[in-house]
Amino acid sequence: MGEKIPYVPVEAWALSKAESEPGIQLAGERNTDPIPGTMRLAEGLRMKDVAGQTILFPTGKAVSKIHQAAVLNPEATELVKLMREDFTVDIVVRQAMKIYAADEETLRKDVEKLVDTLIRGGMLIGDGVKERKFSGTTTISGTAVLSGGKVMESRTTGMKYTSEAKASGEKNRDDR
Repeated sequence: MGEKIPYVPVEAWALSKAESEPGIQLAGERNTDPIPGTMRLAEGLRMKDVAGQTILFPTGKAVSKIHQAAVLNPEATELVKLMREDFTVDIVVRQAMKIYAADEETLRKDVEKLVDTLIRGGMLIGDGVKERKFSGTTTISGTAVLSGGKVMESRTTGMKYTSEAKASGEKNRDDR
């Protein structure tokens, strides 16, 4: 194996509108469910490089189920590529440790964060998703300029996710 490359922490966030141009097809149509206890990228997701960022977006029938896209930094892009087949967080962490010069704790934290982001976006399926699902509220604040009842300009000034576990005082994924 070659020299490991430096690792930069994962950055991923969801967008409200999907790209419509073709990109890298991550998984074709499958006739089987994911292996019990694992997760899988939803069918119809593609990746495309746009202005130095990678966009993960739904295409075809997936657009009716997945209503957003995700913006990935280069490290998140590589981690998503490791999720092409049925996976668990442990599997992705082990594979990523062969690629990146980072400790297991850092990689695990970032893989968990990425998986949670993809779950919130509806981009993962399988028993592993059902086991991880958590509910909460996303609050978005911002401003919009209207003219004639139409939005002419808008700006998001903040976004906050509060889980029910956090509200009740329990520790959850956001507290790590």
